[in-house]
Amino acid sequence: LHYAGLGVAELDAAMAELIAAGDATNARRSALAAKLAAPSAQPRYELFLERAPRAIAAHARLLGGRPLADAIARWEESRDLAGSAVRLSLDPHATVFELAGKLAALAERG
Repeated sequence: LHYAGLGVAELDAAMAELIAAGDATNARRSALAAKLAAPSAQPRYELFLERAPRAIAAHARLLGGRPLADAIARWEESRDLAGSAVRLSLDPHATVFELAGKLAALAERG
């Protein structure tokens, strides 16, 4: 019930698309950041903060070698950023853009 009405599937699909296709033009991450930065989107923003590091971890399980090490580093960075974003009142737009960039970077590494 905690996730009811938050569009979990849509958010997961957006993250999966970033991981699969990357975001060379920044268009995908900009659009996602714009959707999640509005004050009315706070619950979806917090959901994204929770799920983005998990998406990176899930993808990392499919990798090996240097791509795995890079994915683990991105997971650590995203976990730290997501974990402190609300507490430190970080700008939601910038935070989503940064986290989405970490998701998109996975496409470049495998």
